[in-house]
Amino acid sequence: MPTTAHRPLSSRAWVYSTLAWFLFAFLQSPGLTSADTKLDLTANPWGFLRQALYPWTDTFPLGQLQNQAYGYLFPHGLFFAVFSFLPGWVTQRLWWGLLLALAFAGTVLLLQRLGIGSRGSRVIAGVLFALSPRVLTTLGAISSEAWVCALVPWVLLPVASAAMLAREAADSRADNRSWPDRRTRSHLAKYALLSALAVLCLGAVNAVATAVAILPAVIFWLGMCIRRPRVGLYFALWWVPAGLLATFWWIGPLLLLGKYSPPFTDYIESASLTTNWMNLAEILRGTTSWTPFLSAERQGGYELVGEPVFVAGTLLVAFLGLWGLTRPQLPFARRWLAILLLGVAAMVFATAPISPLASWGRIFLDGAGAPLRNLHKFDPLVRLALVVGIAHGLARLPWPGLSRERWARWLHPEKHAEVPRTIAICLLVVVVTATGWSGRIAAADAYRSVPDYWTEAADWLNSEVAKEAGETHAPARTMILPKARFARQTWGNTRDEPAQPLLDVPWVVRDSVPLVQPEAIRGLDGVQRELEAGTAIPSLAAALWQQGVGYLVLRYDLTTAADTSGAKRIERTLERSGGFSKAAAFGDDEQVRIYRVDPVAEGNTDTAGTAGDLRIIDAERLDVSHSSAESLPRLAAADAALGRQGAARARVGASQGKELELPAQTVTDTPALRDHNYGNVVGADSEIRSEDDPVQVLNPVRDYPVRDADGQEVAPEQMTRVEGRGEVRVSSTAADPTSFGGAETYSSATSAVDGSHRTAWRPTVGNVAGQYIEFRMDEAYNRLGLHLDIQGRPTRVQVTTYLQGRIVSGTSTTLKTGETNKVKVPAGRADAIRVTIVGSFGDFGVAEAKVLADGEKDVTPRRVPTVPPVDGGDDSQGNAGSNVGSTAGSTLNRWVFGQEISESVMLRGFEVPEAIGNGAGELPVVVHTSECARENPAPVTIDGKDYTCGDTLNLPAGKHVLSTTARWAALSVAEPLYGAAVRETPAAQPVEQASPREQLAPGEQSTRLEASDKKRVLFSPSQANPGRIATLEEGGETTQLTPITVNGWQQGWIVPEGKSGLVTIHFEGTKLYRTWLAIGLVAALVLVGLCIFVVRRTRRMPALPDSTAAAIAETAAADKTQATEHTPRSRAFRRAILAGKTITGAAAFLALLLCIRGAWGSGNYYAGGFVVNGALAVVLLAVVVSVLATAASAARASRLASRTERHQELIARRAGSSTKE
Repeated sequence: MPTTAHRPLSSRAWVYSTLAWFLFAFLQSPGLTSADTKLDLTANPWGFLRQALYPWTDTFPLGQLQNQAYGYLFPHGLFFAVFSFLPGWVTQRLWWGLLLALAFAGTVLLLQRLGIGSRGSRVIAGVLFALSPRVLTTLGAISSEAWVCALVPWVLLPVASAAMLAREAADSRADNRSWPDRRTRSHLAKYALLSALAVLCLGAVNAVATAVAILPAVIFWLGMCIRRPRVGLYFALWWVPAGLLATFWWIGPLLLLGKYSPPFTDYIESASLTTNWMNLAEILRGTTSWTPFLSAERQGGYELVGEPVFVAGTLLVAFLGLWGLTRPQLPFARRWLAILLLGVAAMVFATAPISPLASWGRIFLDGAGAPLRNLHKFDPLVRLALVVGIAHGLARLPWPGLSRERWARWLHPEKHAEVPRTIAICLLVVVVTATGWSGRIAAADAYRSVPDYWTEAADWLNSEVAKEAGETHAPARTMILPKARFARQTWGNTRDEPAQPLLDVPWVVRDSVPLVQPEAIRGLDGVQRELEAGTAIPSLAAALWQQGVGYLVLRYDLTTAADTSGAKRIERTLERSGGFSKAAAFGDDEQVRIYRVDPVAEGNTDTAGTAGDLRIIDAERLDVSHSSAESLPRLAAADAALGRQGAARARVGASQGKELELPAQTVTDTPALRDHNYGNVVGADSEIRSEDDPVQVLNPVRDYPVRDADGQEVAPEQMTRVEGRGEVRVSSTAADPTSFGGAETYSSATSAVDGSHRTAWRPTVGNVAGQYIEFRMDEAYNRLGLHLDIQGRPTRVQVTTYLQGRIVSGTSTTLKTGETNKVKVPAGRADAIRVTIVGSFGDFGVAEAKVLADGEKDVTPRRVPTVPPVDGGDDSQGNAGSNVGSTAGSTLNRWVFGQEISESVMLRGFEVPEAIGNGAGELPVVVHTSECARENPAPVTIDGKDYTCGDTLNLPAGKHVLSTTARWAALSVAEPLYGAAVRETPAAQPVEQASPREQLAPGEQSTRLEASDKKRVLFSPSQANPGRIATLEEGGETTQLTPITVNGWQQGWIVPEGKSGLVTIHFEGTKLYRTWLAIGLVAALVLVGLCIFVVRRTRRMPALPDSTAAAIAETAAADKTQATEHTPRSRAFRRAILAGKTITGAAAFLALLLCIRGAWGSGNYYAGGFVVNGALAVVLLAVVVSVLATAASAARASRLASRTERHQELIARRAGSSTKE
């Protein structure tokens, strides 16, 4: 019978421990709601779950697939929905309490079942698993990840029970290959079904995390197959089908959405980021999530990664677990070691410079392995193995429990050496879980409630927008302004938009993670920049209407931590531009203000209907342009400069124009080659760069890609990019989007040679000493001179010349402002000059540089952002992607250039094709800019000559350079007919819905079209997606319409000539998605029913021997044997063991010391270095050797004992036979 210390926890202990975990959860920021996972779960769970039953929704930003929403159907979302009658924070704490209680109970029951540890050590292990660094980091911010971690022991527990059964069967049968008996088979079936039931409860918010949670069970099953192949096979015959029943409901939706979803993970993170802190120290500690290293929002996690006391404590816990794994008589020791090593290997394989496979690993994770990019999801494997080691290693420590005799020992710790050790362990547990019991689990800025003014604003929009749309029109989209990385308000942090669970009408916001196609994000960014201009933009309302936006919500309650541009400039833009009317305001200080968008000019009916309506236009009326979506507002402004009023023209890219057999008429400088920092929404874009410029962003793609009609991404050589002679190289630049505070695009390397003193190259923010700018010429010269004009304070610099990378000579000088600094460069043949900052007492920038050869020849390297040529045989700009015919060049009527990102001075190179013009090889154009309405508009300099608004010039075929400080400049063909065509071309006309909106499922639209003798394009102001299908029913025949992208990102379809009838728009996978969910529900119910049936059946069968008690007794006997019997060892062997222990201990101490001294944020982060990782690798190697050696020794002892037993049985049989004789 097990001793008291090894007995299972009593029922009373389970009740008390569960209540304690719920009390622990309710002590976390009581009364406040944490920004955990989804705002909808606490604000409107039933509405969220209803939306999750459909793959596509037009309500969310720009229309989108509901990524991972199905994963919340069970159990996460259902739990919050069932308890939705309670205050949101109460339901949230109940969920947290359930999660913690399950994590603790699962760990203790698993250890109990396997006979590992004592009651006290199991409780310690359960607490350490439930309050592991991963749980403390994710529970308050993304509990869906913590939930999966909590259920790992529950998935493993039945499989481990089956493994115990297989081991007993193997010990009791001579033939390990035989099939198990009937009773054993019944219990194996029960265990398989119970494990699958635990898999069902994992949910499906993240498929990778779910798969990882099953891995420990898979390893135990593989061990079962090795020991008893037929037992393992029989178990799998139940386990695999049951697992399919458990996961069927989400596998289909996962594959379906994976087919149609944009690759948004490429824009959120990169392998370089997610593996940056994935070193052995952080892996063993459990601080593998990269978010706390960058943000203090997850309070507990942020302190765990940087506070030395937590670094020391968590690393000591890891060492304690590793030591426990090496102790003798640990059941299934090799399997626990395999689980540990698998977790470590999975997390470290792509970590540079530790892993030799790091480079390949990161390429894989940024490519085909993108779903695995967050390798920290493998942490539960390491954590579970370590707490098992802790339970086993601490099994002999005396835990007083309720025994008076043991408590009496604690009164005299000096007489009982084990008591101080036990106290030390308790203190260690208290330290490593301190962020939990001190109430720092909730995310930063938890909030009491969403203010009433948000609810009132949402109610007003739901009512007014629906009333405006009526039964036959689509509701207009509401744009929430200003943009922000996340919704972090003065009253609290919701992360999701406060309006998200409140709005029933379509809405959009620019946050850091738009789950839409990249072209749609570009279009959204283009509108945001116009709104933030702070100046009058008469065409802005038309541009917003074109995007489907009919209302604007202007909020004044964001904090600076939200990374927002602010609302004041936007409101100033709205007030000055016209076409906007203030419709409502909410809050005592009008924190939320609603503006109505109305671009209708007097006498113009182009915008009848709503901004959200389906629209149709004759294909020949489309403006075909070489552009990408961010240029839409600028193109509308250029049209307005030619006199157009009212709604904006509908546009398609040049490659889409080819499908419609339409030539391109307009050339823009978009897309441009830039670097984009996806983590920010303000200052996130660099200046226009060259292909050779170094890339600082870590993401797999530099910027949101643009695709042509065939789905092929536009290559860098097809974009506007920097070209010129020579090179300008810099050590760093403030124009880098990864710089502190974001990019200053007017401080780039180009700014030093753009011919303007308004801009200047500046190094990135920080210590500028040692920063440099280098001018490289195409060839070497004998006598070089350097003229520098600077901004800021006087600065001491070192000027060095180079020839083929070798230093020729150098000099130092002090550069002064207000004059041209003529630097005397020492004589010598050189092909490069580097200017290095020695010291500066303030701001410094190189405004203009000129390199002279032989005293007068200007050989300054040039960097000119250049639009790729477009002519009859090369259609390579922007959304173009394909040639439009041999006469394409002759149809070009306009060039439109703009500062999509503010550059202060816009410098552009462009080329006029040969097959264009007035017959004399020239094209007469008229100049317009964004400043034409001003009294003194900024001039436009073309090929060194200044022009102003309305001026006409003849552009000869060939290359030209344009420069201006205006926000945009247009060169339109000086032909009255062209201007008239721009003014008079009808906009796309709205069409009514054929069915009332209430009768349509989410994502569905319908309309009736009359026949026309012209080819037409029907389109929706929502994002294009290959899964969106339009069918036309005519005379009993159904025709699927050809999709086309309109306005850079909107979904359209081509309606052939003469076609009429009912057009129905739907998402292709909706029926399969909903059917799969329904079948998945049935499968889950079948699994539950099978579990109930099999469990009841096994209860009626004779009970199996108590394998837990047997395991405990076996362990106790083995310990006793080990204490009394020692295998004689040679002196050399004992010395080797001592040396190994000494080296391992020294390595562990060195790693611990360096990690404490160089914690994250201290300036010297040692955990990622070779010394710490080398030391920890030695520790892990020692653990591997020890476990394998102990297992081998145990196996030899087992075989010897088996032979001895068989020998004794043989002797006994012979003795009995002799007696009979």
